Amino acid sequence: MKYSFEVRKMLLEKAMKECQLDSHVKNMEYKKDANTWAERIATGFHVKAGLPVKNSFMHCESLDMCFFYNEDMVPTVTYAGYTQDMKSDTAVLPSAFEKAEEVLAMMRFTAKEYDKEAEHGKQCDI
Repeated sequence: MKYSFEVRKMLLEKAMKECQLDSHVKNMEYKKDANTWAERIATGFHVKAGLPVKNSFMHCESLDMCFFYNEDMVPTVTYAGYTQDMKSDTAVLPSAFEKAEEVLAMMRFTAKEYDKEAEHGKQCDI
């Protein structure tokens, strides 16, 4: 099922709030709107109606993640990072990716709930 920009944005905001993350969602309409490396990777998944994305720096500034629904409404995360201390950084990376999986799972859940409500003709205001 295809969703409008507004619906994808609403679902993304809802998932972020449920995961205790800031729910500020940014719209990327053009490649030039990408400011981080993870956003630049996400532009490869560009959706015609615009791409609402949520950025999160999961490990200070060294791990940039960008969450969004792709054109088929599959929860997706792109990421980019750097290190200057492999031992220190690799020790905390697993927890960052665990949080990312939690977010992706919540994004799947919110999309499924929205689908269920839409099927039953309910007001789809998650």
